[in-house]
Amino acid sequence: GSSGKNSRLVRSRLRKAVTAFAAMLSIAILMCLPMPSLVPVTGVIRPVELDSYHASSDAVVDSLHVDHGQLVKRGDVLATLLSTDLQEQETSLLGRQAVLMRQQEQVNQTLMSRPSAQSNSEPIHDGREVEEEIESIQRQLTIIRESKDRLILRALRDGRVDAWRLRERLANRPLRRGDAVLNVIAEDSDWVVDARVPQTRLQTVDEALQSEALTADVGTAWSSEMNLSATAERFGPIVPDPTDGTPSVVMRLGLEQPPTLGDQPLAEMPARVTLHCGHTPVGWFLVQDVVHWCQVQWGGYF
Repeated sequence: GSSGKNSRLVRSRLRKAVTAFAAMLSIAILMCLPMPSLVPVTGVIRPVELDSYHASSDAVVDSLHVDHGQLVKRGDVLATLLSTDLQEQETSLLGRQAVLMRQQEQVNQTLMSRPSAQSNSEPIHDGREVEEEIESIQRQLTIIRESKDRLILRALRDGRVDAWRLRERLANRPLRRGDAVLNVIAEDSDWVVDARVPQTRLQTVDEALQSEALTADVGTAWSSEMNLSATAERFGPIVPDPTDGTPSVVMRLGLEQPPTLGDQPLAEMPARVTLHCGHTPVGWFLVQDVVHWCQVQWGGYF
């Protein structure tokens, strides 16, 4: 009876050992199995060619000729700005010019009425000063008119106006020199996504980019579909992540087609991006998160 009991004990321990070994082997195999390396990130969709129009001097909006989403052709008037300073300067100069023109006529009449032998240099000298001042005023008026012409904003090329709430935003509001008025998305512009890659996934993404294995699917923030394809172009600056402030690296992705909502492309559109970085072992995928957790907890790098 004692030997049978020992035999059963040995078999029980052996079964446990075999079960434990099989479990460890299964875990090891599972950890080494390749899985798709998917890195979900967020980003912003924007056009590459976006023309921004600004006030070239202090002014107010006299009239707006376009609405948000409107198609425009090169040379179309977008907005007319009015500068009271330029208007006052022009009025003052025109008044002074009229006075000088009358003086010039009087000098010319005096010269015409005098015999040539009695003429002296005094009225001639006065006439030249008047003429020089008139020429100076004309140059100033030319500069003012050029400045006023720059306050008429015209489309630089064919495109679509991007200026939501344009009239409400600019109504009765003075503009300072350099203030933005509106944007126009170029008709043939390429579109990109500036995606924010967290530092924990940067090595994975970089290796996939270097090996040309990186592909990306893009969807808008409000859509469940990832129906846009993108191609990685290059890395950009380091920026704080808007969700938790941790550093992330901007990666630019080129879109194969512009995103639309209805019939309109939308600039500065929030996007969801899934980066396909080939395959990686399950174990390494989990280790990356453990390492990052340790870095956060102890503030160091291994």
